[in-house]
Amino acid sequence: MKNTLFGITLTILLPVLTSNPISAEIVTDGLVSYWTFDKINVVNNTLKDVWGENHATIHGNPNAATGIVGEALKFDGKNDYIDLTTLRDFGEKSGKSTLEIWIKTTNKTDWMTLLNTNEHVCPYWGIQMNGVKNDKGLFLSNGVVSFDHSLSSEDGEVCGFGALADYAPVFDGKWHQIVYTLDFELNEDGGRGHEKIYIDAELRPRSTFNVPANFGFSPFTAPVHLGARKLDDEAHSFFKGYIDEVRLYERPLTANQVIQNYISKTPYNVEPKKKLTTFWGKLKQ
Repeated sequence: MKNTLFGITLTILLPVLTSNPISAEIVTDGLVSYWTFDKINVVNNTLKDVWGENHATIHGNPNAATGIVGEALKFDGKNDYIDLTTLRDFGEKSGKSTLEIWIKTTNKTDWMTLLNTNEHVCPYWGIQMNGVKNDKGLFLSNGVVSFDHSLSSEDGEVCGFGALADYAPVFDGKWHQIVYTLDFELNEDGGRGHEKIYIDAELRPRSTFNVPANFGFSPFTAPVHLGARKLDDEAHSFFKGYIDEVRLYERPLTANQVIQNYISKTPYNVEPKKKLTTFWGKLKQ
């Protein structure tokens, strides 16, 4: 009887196990930078980029905590943030890109910056929480997550921005995956772009932009800050909560790839000086 039950169970589970990518590695095609926030990759005030060379600097005193995978950092909403550098040439490639961040927070009353660079001067790019940008600036809007990017003319004299906002269910004190993709086709006569938001692998708002001739994306001229908005050497709108598993891609991920990253909970490591050789540690619950 036991053998019969085991056979039935295995028959049911095999199709699930072979078709479900739950044991799959994270997507690495197009991966530019990856900050795991695991203790092994935090040395003093340096947060290691385990895939690229954009090693980050930690400001304030965020505390180590249990993450969605391995460890995370807890930001106090007062003076904690991370300088991710200007990300080399990522800014000019951001027209075809993906930003993925895992967060846990309950603060939906105070304006917080999840990620930002140089918002008052082109180019800029980032994610605001509880705040929405319009032509008059930023205004408070509880429970909203706002995604911004910019394009500039070839001479740099004209700057336009795109913004997409969503009343997102990410303020419940649970871990949530936020994915932001841009997919622009640009040429001398203009172009067209698509902007998408995924929350926990579910496609939510999307938008399409028509781009004027001779407009494009530019390298970031100011560091990208995670957990705060920093202008004129002053940081503010600090994030309050937990951040983990931050990844940048130089291409838009597909919906299936977003799902693959969402369900993959395997800690990631890179062998020193052998970036193409990877191994996967013991699965953490």
